[in-house]
Amino acid sequence: MLMQRHLEPYRAEIASKPQDIVEQAAIIWKCIYSVLLTYLDSHPNWLVRKHEVLSSNPVAELMDLYETLGLEWSARVEENVVRYTRCGNPVDAPKGTVHYLRRDSVANITRWREILTEEEIARVYEITLPISSSYYQNENWGIFARPSTKARDGRRRS
Repeated sequence: MLMQRHLEPYRAEIASKPQDIVEQAAIIWKCIYSVLLTYLDSHPNWLVRKHEVLSSNPVAELMDLYETLGLEWSARVEENVVRYTRCGNPVDAPKGTVHYLRRDSVANITRWREILTEEEIARVYEITLPISSSYYQNENWGIFARPSTKARDGRRRS
């Protein structure tokens, strides 16, 4: 059902046995976020926040999200947000640890640029472009970007 309704355009890519983890991740990302676009078109009242937006200023962004959702923001919530996202926390989880949630959220935003090679970033860009251009502006991609694509701002759709 998922394949028929949403992923048919990507059937060949999915079945092609991607050459490595980077290509696999890019195809999975494209599939997930294309389905999200479909759902957002059907549910314009849904609220979506990009990871990068939340990570750039966690206290302010999460406070805004709490307010939007009618949740109560408290000193304890804020302390936890700061503790789990502050500068000085590791950017990566300790080796061998899968679920380590305390991260330097601002440093984590661009971590992919340090982990991936230029060739890998270019491949991810090319694979995801049909969908990523709905979420990200070309300047987010640096030298790999093509001119002029507009992104959704990661806020409530209107």
